[in-house]
Amino acid sequence: MNQNVKDFVTLGAIVAISVVVTFAMSPLVEGLFKPQEPAVAEAEPEADAGDTAEEPAAQTVWPGTEGADDAAVAALVPEAVDGAVLEEAGLSGATASVQTKVGAGLNAGSDWWVVLADVPAEDGTAVRNGFIYNRATGTRLTLALDDPWSGIDWSGDTLARGQAALKAAYQSLESA
Repeated sequence: MNQNVKDFVTLGAIVAISVVVTFAMSPLVEGLFKPQEPAVAEAEPEADAGDTAEEPAAQTVWPGTEGADDAAVAALVPEAVDGAVLEEAGLSGATASVQTKVGAGLNAGSDWWVVLADVPAEDGTAVRNGFIYNRATGTRLTLALDDPWSGIDWSGDTLARGQAALKAAYQSLESA
């Protein structure tokens, strides 16, 4: 290659580099690559002193408790679960548990209880288990917590009491 051609190519490269550097240093490009300041939303006007209404707190609705009467739930007193009941159910490792009395099921004089228990899983999370339990007969029926009453033959007042007991049990575990 001829020396003049080499000099011309070198000069062209120098000019190209200087154009790129000059362009990169320009304020136009600098604005493109600067970190953007976070957008600040306008502050909402302060509420008037007379405006004291607050938004109601969102309430959790657990499956199977949608029809629970709040007054009935408030009247229920969740209790600690007897260790033998948890052991019979295979939940002796429960880290938290509660039971709430439903009352008579289909047969008068035979009380049922809703039992919820959190058992640690291998990954360290808690797995919630639920069942209804009849102390007199020793009968235990598992509650599928996504649709707890699907396998239970209760309706009307008995189902309403079951829903209230389940909601009271959930509230008790959630607040512990």
